[in-house]
Amino acid sequence: MQVSQLETRDRHADADQYLNSTGYKTWKDPSGNPAITPPWGTLSALNLSTGEYTWQIPLGNDTSHQQKGSPETGQEGKAGPVVTAGGLIFISGTEDRKLRALEKSSGKLLWETTLPAMANATACTYQTKGKQYVALSVSGTTENPSGFIMAFTLSDK
Repeated sequence: MQVSQLETRDRHADADQYLNSTGYKTWKDPSGNPAITPPWGTLSALNLSTGEYTWQIPLGNDTSHQQKGSPETGQEGKAGPVVTAGGLIFISGTEDRKLRALEKSSGKLLWETTLPAMANATACTYQTKGKQYVALSVSGTTENPSGFIMAFTLSDK
């Protein structure tokens, strides 16, 4: 039996060589879309007592790929939801740059606004001087590379 010499290499020897990789790769079709049928992103409410879905909706929309009369396409999400004591869900983080307010019990869209760029972080809610706010960090743009911190006031209604 012949035993060959194994070559060993110090993995730190090439200190000037860098590898930029991420564990968050999306499998894409030839058009650049996720390689599954829409919706490409959803928001779901679960009944924790039964494990069943209470509701599930597409979250985000790619209007360039939405079929006329079809539901929103959904998009990959980069932020989580925040839920208020009053039963509202606020969520952003989709490439359509929307901040949405949804009804917690049904997922019904109550309000949305278009942000200057995508928000990758989960929003927060706070109260000061009797007013409740939702605030979030929004990515930079060409005009404002440092990004934005935006706050919205919740109505007293």
